[in-house]
Amino acid sequence: MRFISPIVCRTLASGFTASLVSLIHLTLSGYHYYVTTPELAFTFFIFWVIAYLAMYVYDWVREIPAKDTPDNTLQFVGIALICSIIIIACLVMEVPAIQKEITPSSLNEVNQNYHLPPADFVQDPHSKMFIRNFSEPIQDLTTFITLIQTVVDLNPWNCTTYLVDGVKRPAMEKTEWYSGKVVYEDAEARTVGIITTESQTAAAFETDVRTIVGTAALGSAMGGTPSHDSSEDGFSTTLKCHASNDELYTVTFKRENMTVSSNVANSTITTVESWADTLPILS
Repeated sequence: MRFISPIVCRTLASGFTASLVSLIHLTLSGYHYYVTTPELAFTFFIFWVIAYLAMYVYDWVREIPAKDTPDNTLQFVGIALICSIIIIACLVMEVPAIQKEITPSSLNEVNQNYHLPPADFVQDPHSKMFIRNFSEPIQDLTTFITLIQTVVDLNPWNCTTYLVDGVKRPAMEKTEWYSGKVVYEDAEARTVGIITTESQTAAAFETDVRTIVGTAALGSAMGGTPSHDSSEDGFSTTLKCHASNDELYTVTFKRENMTVSSNVANSTITTVESWADTLPILS
């Protein structure tokens, strides 16, 4: 180490420290799923400057001349690392990926911070699934059913049939779930009761809601008038697809977003996203 100039030694040591700290920061924050190359370079530069300046602060505190030989390189690295970790702790407090559970709204927040279009598929740091958030929720049940039926009928992702233990399976299999609630209010508009309904088909869900709202005995028992706010309904349909490369993946549609299962080929994500880009309802 005595044959290396102090400036070069400090540069190498602070660069190593900045690289390590940048990696730790991006990993803890979950931003490595969203960060772009310029932002990664900027993050490294900031931590490198912090580490480099920290070494000179250490020199000043210890009253070590700048021309001194770099025998204290490990100490320089240590103090730079400590300072950088303190900065990381402050930054992590503002990171939505670990501040709360990942939700469509928090992913949209990350998208906005990183200037990503809201409709792009992004990977959830926790589940690894790819999520595409819609600019507006799907309007109603009829629109949702039409969307799903269009996918099943047209097979836009070119899914193929396959064999399981000699039995032919369809190219696309559907699993549905619908939920909603009927609220009972008294004459003063106070909520006096709620009935929640969940069904595995849209037809059953609509029948349940009509039956509940139309049953006078339930209204009398609740002591209020029933009403059903369809904007609060939840829709979910999962399509299990078999790709031509023998890959099985799932695409789940909800009112606010759609997701593609993890561990899928890039070509699969590209295919689904290219199709979704053609539909204004999924923008």
